[in-house]
Amino acid sequence: MFSPRLLLTIPLLFACTDPHYVTATLVRVDTEAPGANCANGGVAIHTGADNNHDGDLDDTEIDGTQYVCSAPSPLRCEGGNALEGIITVNTSAELAQLADVTCINGDLVISGLDVAAIPATQLQTITGSIVIAGNPDLISIDGLANLTKVGRVYALQANASLLDVSALSVLERAGTLIIVGNDQLRDLAGLETMTALAANLQVMNNASLESLTGLDNLMTAQQITIRANPKLASLAALAKLRSTQQIEIAGNSILPAVTLPELQKNDFALAINSNPAVTSVSFPKLATSNSIQLSSNGAVVSVDTPELLIVNLYLINTNVSITTVNAPKLTFATGNVEFLHSPELSTIHMSTLTAIGGKLTFQSTPKIANLDGFVALKSVAGDFTVQDADAITDFGGMSVLESVSGSMFVKDNANLSSFAGLASFSHVEGDLTISANPMLSNAAVQAFVNQITVNGSVTIN
Repeated sequence: MFSPRLLLTIPLLFACTDPHYVTATLVRVDTEAPGANCANGGVAIHTGADNNHDGDLDDTEIDGTQYVCSAPSPLRCEGGNALEGIITVNTSAELAQLADVTCINGDLVISGLDVAAIPATQLQTITGSIVIAGNPDLISIDGLANLTKVGRVYALQANASLLDVSALSVLERAGTLIIVGNDQLRDLAGLETMTALAANLQVMNNASLESLTGLDNLMTAQQITIRANPKLASLAALAKLRSTQQIEIAGNSILPAVTLPELQKNDFALAINSNPAVTSVSFPKLATSNSIQLSSNGAVVSVDTPELLIVNLYLINTNVSITTVNAPKLTFATGNVEFLHSPELSTIHMSTLTAIGGKLTFQSTPKIANLDGFVALKSVAGDFTVQDADAITDFGGMSVLESVSGSMFVKDNANLSSFAGLASFSHVEGDLTISANPMLSNAAVQAFVNQITVNGSVTIN
């Protein structure tokens, strides 16, 4: 039942120079030896276009690879009819041999089948991973409706006809749940029993996925990744989500908004990246997050975190339409606060922020006219940069800022004419660079330099 390399072809929507030949995408499942990709070995799921039309996915044709790695498992088979090792299934006959198996002490790989449904099995436990990948005719996995425990990864990948994941409704535990590249899947109905997801959830590249319906009762989760689902139109199913370790919402081309109304705590990262249709981002109850990152969301106008108290990183980067950042209760940032390459950004509300443990950066933000959003800021532990902020004329709004423990850079600001506003400022621990500010007189620069202590070098030009 072991096959180290499995192939199938799935037609794509474009043709090669031969009008009778449809270029195909191939899925190849290889065993992965212990090494850099998987410390204890596992399987590699390769995908790519059959560019040379030979029906084989050559190494040079691989466009992407998903690794499902083996690792010590918390589960063991106890009693029942068990199998040992890596069990691979790529024929109906091999699939039939699983009918009475209750446990696999190892991994199960199902790939390359030409059946519409997995027949009913007694399988309850897999101590390692289960990979169901590259089965082009598979509509249903209901035959696995008794599978409640998976020690590591449960992966549903590149099953072009799969219509639902309702068989996952009985799943009690898994290390990671991967739902990737299942092009007929429209929602996640069947997962309504999940209120606390100990597994990492990855929902990616599902061409027809319209909603996350099925996750409606989810309140806590480890890591959630929702990426590159081109028809995903709503995150409403996550309305009850209260706490997570990490969330990534990225590359969902028609998603109009990101709102998680009940999210209060995010331990690691909250990343909203490259969603071209998102116009607003809102976390109305979020109190703590290690990092909040918004990058390359072309239509987003505002980000609202009205209850946020503590954050490590707050990054707004290359959001070309964003005008407003709202974090009025933020009191302390342990890391960087950065506003980069956002040409429409004009309003920042961080009026209770007293200290920044890393950098404070305004770079390529030409419509920020003042720094009134930082009236409580007393110290910056990293570098303080104001660069290409063409609407700023002075430092009004920063009257209580006392020191910068890193370096200070004031560069390329077309209308900056004064350091007025820095009434309490006295110290730069690192270097001070003031350059290419055409409206800033030498006298104003020299007066500012004379009123402060700079422990590093001073560059003025």
